[in-house]
Amino acid sequence: MKKDPIQDRFEDTAQDLREYTQLQLDGIKLRLLEKLSTLFNNVLSTFILVILGSITLMSIGLVLVLVFAELTGSLLAGAAITTGILLLIMLIVYARRRKMFINSMVRMLTKMLFEKEKEE
Repeated sequence: MKKDPIQDRFEDTAQDLREYTQLQLDGIKLRLLEKLSTLFNNVLSTFILVILGSITLMSIGLVLVLVFAELTGSLLAGAAITTGILLLIMLIVYARRRKMFINSMVRMLTKMLFEKEKEE
């Protein structure tokens, strides 16, 4: 018994649709993997920079304590002056945190997630 050509076309179309859907799903998975790896890279880089920055800041603070201790003749006064300077810097950074950190993170994530794919 011969199959109906229309039924063959429907079966072929259904098979093509399944393959197309699977290819689209694979494409979404690959794009998601790319975005997640970029995000992980950015987070890890930021974490490393924060650690290195903290070590540098502690070293600078120790040097400032010793410099001000030498100038004032008192280690306690040198520590107090250094603490005041670092608190002032901390307040300035806190006051400008939106412009310095939050807006830049939002721009980075927006660019990463909604950037148009470049056709090659």
